[in-house]
Amino acid sequence: MTKRDFLLALNDALGSMTGDERSAAIKYYSDYIDDAGPENLENVLQELGSPEQVAASILADADAAQQAVNGAAAAEASRTMPPPAPRAPGGMPVWAWILLICLLFPVWLPILATLGGLLVGAIGIGIGFFATTFALLICGVVLVCVGIVTAFSAPPLGLLVMGVGCIGLSIGALFCMGCVFLCRTVIPATARFVGRICSRIFRRRQPKTAQG
Repeated sequence: MTKRDFLLALNDALGSMTGDERSAAIKYYSDYIDDAGPENLENVLQELGSPEQVAASILADADAAQQAVNGAAAAEASRTMPPPAPRAPGGMPVWAWILLICLLFPVWLPILATLGGLLVGAIGIGIGFFATTFALLICGVVLVCVGIVTAFSAPPLGLLVMGVGCIGLSIGALFCMGCVFLCRTVIPATARFVGRICSRIFRRRQPKTAQG
């Protein structure tokens, strides 16, 4: 293969490149072959390989260089772009939520105070219920014990005291069943309800993907 045949075949294989790029590549290999001298033409062409192999190497290098340029341009654009404004759950900016909370202050503050009062009152009632149950059981046991001791000296009085103590124990047992019901049903249900409300308030919505 002559130098001319090699360069013509290389030019055809580089058909996907622009005219200037193809001309630069042809000139580079033409000078490279000329620098080797006519006596080394066969060795140089054998070293370079077929025109198709040389063209594939040139096109691969051009693609890699273009990708590097595109990556650098994208990185530069991402550095110069301003960061997105922070958004709160629901897609609204944080400043909009703050403004909305300030404007609705006369509305949500009394509601929040009422809910807080109801919660404190419910806790107080629960504590009082447990304390009453404990007091009834203790008083019932004490009265029964006192009635037993009193029955040895004054049987009618002792029986009366024992009867009052048994009544206290019965009421305390009923209250104890109520405490068990509160611990097993009411308190867990209330905790789950409050947890669901809090999760709905503070949960962030997942971004919607574009429909293809």
